[in-house]
Amino acid sequence: MRVLMLLCLTLSLSSCATTEYVTRTEVEVLAPPAALLVSRTAPELSCKPTYREVVESLLMHRELLKQSNLDKLAMQKWIEDNDGFVISE
Repeated sequence: MRVLMLLCLTLSLSSCATTEYVTRTEVEVLAPPAALLVSRTAPELSCKPTYREVVESLLMHRELLKQSNLDKLAMQKWIEDNDGFVISE
C-alpha cells in the first residue's frame, strides 16, 4: 500500500514540476490616418472660361498639388513612425 501511495505521490509531483509555455502571436494591421486618404476634387471650368476663371483655376490646381505633396510627406512620416509596416487593403 505504501509503495502505491509513493508511486502516486511521485507521479503527481512530477506532473506539477513541468511548466508549459504558450506563445501568443498577435498581428496588428496598421492603416494610415483617414485624413491622408481623402481624395480632393479638381475645380471645373465652364465651357468658355474667362481669363480670370483660367487664372483662378490654375491657382486652385496649384493649391491642390501643394496639398497633395504635403499629404505624401505626411504619409512618408507616418510610415517611418510605424517602422515601415503597411498593409494595403
